[in-house]
Amino acid sequence: MLDTVIAKALAKQPEHRYPTCAAFVAALRAALAPAESRPLAPPVTRVAPLPETAATQVEPQETVERPETSVPPRARRRRLVPLVLVLAALAAAAIAVIVVSGGEESPRSGGDRVSRVLDPVVSADSALADALGDLTDRDPAKLETVSSAALGATDAVTRAQGAASVLGLADTDADAATRLDQVLEANLTWARQVGAAATDLNRARARAAEVAEGNTRRGYEALAAALPGVEVPSPTAVSGSERLVVLTDVEVAATSDRAANRAYVESIDRLLTNSKETRMDLGELVNEVQGRSISFAAARRRIDRIITQRQSLQDAVAAFSTPKAFQGAAELLRASIGAALDDDFAIQAWINALYQNDPSAPDRLAEHAAASQRASTAKRKFVESYDRLRKRLLGLPPLEVGTSY
Repeated sequence: MLDTVIAKALAKQPEHRYPTCAAFVAALRAALAPAESRPLAPPVTRVAPLPETAATQVEPQETVERPETSVPPRARRRRLVPLVLVLAALAAAAIAVIVVSGGEESPRSGGDRVSRVLDPVVSADSALADALGDLTDRDPAKLETVSSAALGATDAVTRAQGAASVLGLADTDADAATRLDQVLEANLTWARQVGAAATDLNRARARAAEVAEGNTRRGYEALAAALPGVEVPSPTAVSGSERLVVLTDVEVAATSDRAANRAYVESIDRLLTNSKETRMDLGELVNEVQGRSISFAAARRRIDRIITQRQSLQDAVAAFSTPKAFQGAAELLRASIGAALDDDFAIQAWINALYQNDPSAPDRLAEHAAASQRASTAKRKFVESYDRLRKRLLGLPPLEVGTSY
């Protein structure tokens, strides 16, 4: 009886399974019902044979009760524990099959499956954007609403990351799988940055939230381009962080005193120098890919690490409180890092297309060349402005990083 219950729960065709979880549980209970709760067999009656000389005389009947077998409760429990564990595992497997298949006989497309993973994220991001949109002042109640919405978005994205890890998308579309992982990480950073800013509002945290929001929006645009049919959060669903910046602007004391300027310059110098020393050489990676002297997996790992490092630099720069005298240079720095990230993503798309024999590979390479030129130009503008300020305000020599950060 138990085998029949399990076989029905794992049936391939939806119409052959139990219609509801409650029906499945009821069938399991019936199969596992203790022996003493089932009806006993009726007693057996033995009739003595009639004597040959007295045909009409009947001997009294003897009723013999069937002995009742009883298993001690402790022994029953010991035998049932492993059985229940096995059944629980089988039930979980059955439910997983139903959830993943969506109750359908044919598999869903990559876009459909990713859309299902992103559904809770779309709702959570929209709720967070709405909460930010209502933030017109430093009302504690409104800030608490933003904080709660950010926590909800963090939870939704974390669960989506877990679901995405078992989709198997990388087996069929490596580019889309990479972009999905990256945008979920960017979305998680945005939700956390907004939550931190709402809890302890200051310009650095508000600015970090705004930068993370931009990364998230661009990430979903890239995912939608890479995976036709996928439903991602709209630009309006990933917005509102500028409200945090506006609230902090009124409290930022614009200062150009020497101590504040020096502290800022020391922080930026240290950050850019470290980035130059630790960043991998993009030109070397491009040459290795063109010569096919590096495997697809190794090339993907290297470009992924470069992107992650660049985003970390971007987040760190955004977290600094900028003195008034350096605000223009800080904007140029943020723009240059953003342009460099665009180039990194162009290289990533080219690598995926080239190794997958995608005919669009030459176009992706051309996009990389154009993005690389824009990034170099943006970096030169920042370095020139930054060095002028360092010399005029602090008497410092030029920073030896060039365009290699």
